[in-house]
Amino acid sequence: MNETMLHIFTSLGSAVFNSIWQAGLIWLLVLVYIKTEKVKKTDYVETLAFWTSVAGFISFLSGFIFAYFSTHTQSSVFVGIIDLYGLAHLLPYIAIAYLGLLIFPLIRLFKGIKTIYVFKKRHLFKVPGHLKIFTLNGCSWLGIKRKVKIFISDIPSSPLTLGWLKPMILIPLAAINNLSTQQVEAIILHELAHIKRNDYLKNFINQIILAIMYFNPFIRALIKIQNLEREKSADD
Repeated sequence: MNETMLHIFTSLGSAVFNSIWQAGLIWLLVLVYIKTEKVKKTDYVETLAFWTSVAGFISFLSGFIFAYFSTHTQSSVFVGIIDLYGLAHLLPYIAIAYLGLLIFPLIRLFKGIKTIYVFKKRHLFKVPGHLKIFTLNGCSWLGIKRKVKIFISDIPSSPLTLGWLKPMILIPLAAINNLSTQQVEAIILHELAHIKRNDYLKNFINQIILAIMYFNPFIRALIKIQNLEREKSADD
């Protein structure tokens, strides 16, 4: 391994290690803040979890860039600590392992994107006219300016919203057959709340972060908090 590649892998290994304690610190601060401030609004907790997970992702990228352009990779806090035990030489191998395993979350990410494409293009049926009118009224009531399409689909097992700029609500065929009109309308309002809050875009960003930072349990914990609070916020 030449000196340039060694420097790249050492920098990446440093970023991987640093991101764990950095995200762990962010996660701990979020939990402490939620408990001590007794935050009641679920949308505030969800927003806090989202932006802190983004901050953890940015710290990972900036950590790699800083280490790469630094003339002394030991300027990294974590590298400096583990170098006391003579373990800094392991960082390139950590980076190689990270890159080797990265292919699996990336495959899952691309499969998810492909699934979305299938949902948007296949097995779509028109909803009854009264549900289309209800959707239009719901958009007006919530102040949604984008055009929202709504279809029945026999592929998904639960209602979902696809797209950000051109959102599409899919109602499972089983829901139409087994639920009352009021229950279906409640589902539509729930999905419109997700559109209003730009949850599809935030979830897509989360999936990218999870794919790249698959190794970090604290990032997963922050996104788990966000996912739970997102559904509560849409219900509210």
